[in-house]
Amino acid sequence: MRNLKAEPLRIGILGCGSFAERRILTAAPQVDTVKIVCVQKRDLNEAKKAAAKFGIPHAVATREELIRHAEVEAIWIATPNHMHEEDAIACAKVGKPTLCEKPLAPTSAAVERMVNAFKEADVPFFVGHSLRFRPAVRIAQKFLQDQALGKLMCLRIFASIPVPKDNWRHKKEFGGGVLQDLGIHLIDLIQFISGEDIESIQATAQFDEVDETVAALCRLSNGAIAYFECSFEQPFYTGFEVIGSKSRLVSRNSLRQTPDPIETLCHIREDDSQLYFPLKASNVYEEELKHFAEAATGLTPSIISAEIGLKNQKILETISSLI
Repeated sequence: MRNLKAEPLRIGILGCGSFAERRILTAAPQVDTVKIVCVQKRDLNEAKKAAAKFGIPHAVATREELIRHAEVEAIWIATPNHMHEEDAIACAKVGKPTLCEKPLAPTSAAVERMVNAFKEADVPFFVGHSLRFRPAVRIAQKFLQDQALGKLMCLRIFASIPVPKDNWRHKKEFGGGVLQDLGIHLIDLIQFISGEDIESIQATAQFDEVDETVAALCRLSNGAIAYFECSFEQPFYTGFEVIGSKSRLVSRNSLRQTPDPIETLCHIREDDSQLYFPLKASNVYEEELKHFAEAATGLTPSIISAEIGLKNQKILETISSLI
């Protein structure tokens, strides 16, 4: 069995843009079970600058150089959404465990081809559902598993991030839209927290070039109701509520990707008393990197397998057909 602290998983970053620099490369030095050994960016000079800034030994300009690099054991895909399919299938062909940012691709047909490529190669493939690692999310999931709230009646979840109109997320050709960017997280968390499947959906949306605000009402497999709302137009706001037959959990600022210590989780009990959980600031990307290393080397079962991404993409497409 591999000792990751003695021999960290050596990762290459495919698509070292602003996201990778802000989220992955700043988190990696805090994780002693991984080592970023190579970054790829189409402009080689820019790739070298990023590598120098973060103390990474190698920088390359092409996908083939990165995925076939002798020191790269595993790959993190952080390229734009519309490039994920081609990038992932290339990674499968070289037989290296891969984590691809969400959404895995703009269509479920593309995601299915990606998943099948890794199955045929017998190589682990993961989806970047980083919000599964938020402390309040994990506590809420445990409460429902332990039936501490009674029977699940309703789950509400919401996330809004104001996005400028000139951002790629407003461009259809780049796989933009709030459903692909934020909604896919909420679809995933409804099922992750509840442990139930989404079985039926009603939805509505506001559009410009892409969907900018989406609201959906869902029926879960146990009969409970779930509601989510995501927006590029509303002020920054995230959180969720889990309502059981006995008590409920209320969380605010719990779906942020930044490690600032403002996440809250309150258990409102049967007698209406309130218990706030002492949540420490955490970095979801540090937790995701740790999990990637353990899952890619077979040390732990994964909670972010790519099959989850396929399931979520199919639900997303159902919602898209309704709006």
